[in-house]
Amino acid sequence: MVKAFLQIIVQECDRDAQRILWYDDLCNRNILEYRFIRVIFGATPSPYILGATLQKHLEGYQSIYPETVQMLRDDTYVDDIQGGGDSKDVVQFREEATTILAGAGFQLHKWHSNVLLVDTDSNEKEEERT
Repeated sequence: MVKAFLQIIVQECDRDAQRILWYDDLCNRNILEYRFIRVIFGATPSPYILGATLQKHLEGYQSIYPETVQMLRDDTYVDDIQGGGDSKDVVQFREEATTILAGAGFQLHKWHSNVLLVDTDSNEKEEERT
């Protein structure tokens, strides 16, 4: 997923937990205070927050795409999804997973597969030839 952590907005009441102090001017030691409004990449709880957000979002699609939702639950590690299947299943998974995660503002990218319709690198090489 592209910049998955940054797609999650932190509620106003929790933003103080992501406060940082910054020197505006090192000579005068003028301190500025910032609060992040998105989940910070690299913070200890960030992977948990992303996982919990994804799980909550997937609940809304369970009845529509049950197999794809289960695969996303089983095959997602932080912001990477790894799985497999036959050609038809992989193409269907890509379409449904893209739809599901786009509903939460997540963009899937970097698809690698021996199924040419799914493989990002193959598609980009084909586009370069035309």
